[in-house]
Amino acid sequence: MRYVLSLVAVFVCLLAAPVFAADGNVSQPTLDILGLSGMQTLSDEDGMQVRGMSSAAWTQGLSLVSGLLVDPATKSYVLGADVNRADASAENAGFQVLSQASHAQSSSLSISLEVTTSTSSFIGMIIGGAGGSGSAAAQ
Repeated sequence: MRYVLSLVAVFVCLLAAPVFAADGNVSQPTLDILGLSGMQTLSDEDGMQVRGMSSAAWTQGLSLVSGLLVDPATKSYVLGADVNRADASAENAGFQVLSQASHAQSSSLSISLEVTTSTSSFIGMIIGGAGGSGSAAAQ
């Protein structure tokens, strides 16, 4: 089996070889086939002037709120939970342009329990919230 995989890998490399011209760039006939005949090759010197000038930023957040109410006499209970996830990303390909990503998320929960028996009465309520925000920037 590994011989078959090796043979496939060699075959793929042989197929990919004609795509590049002698100078290591994509050949003009290949660009023509791909519908990119109007593209021009950038010199290495010009390429080095803009290399690394792009930026990317990413941020992520999670909020969770949960609650549990239990009647001590009857052991009756109610459980509630809310989860919220948020994320954001930004990128640019410009010359020293700021990439900024920001997010905000919130979770809220309201649960109540009311139990009445011949010997006891229980009323409970929980109201809660959680949230957050974040931002990231890269230049």
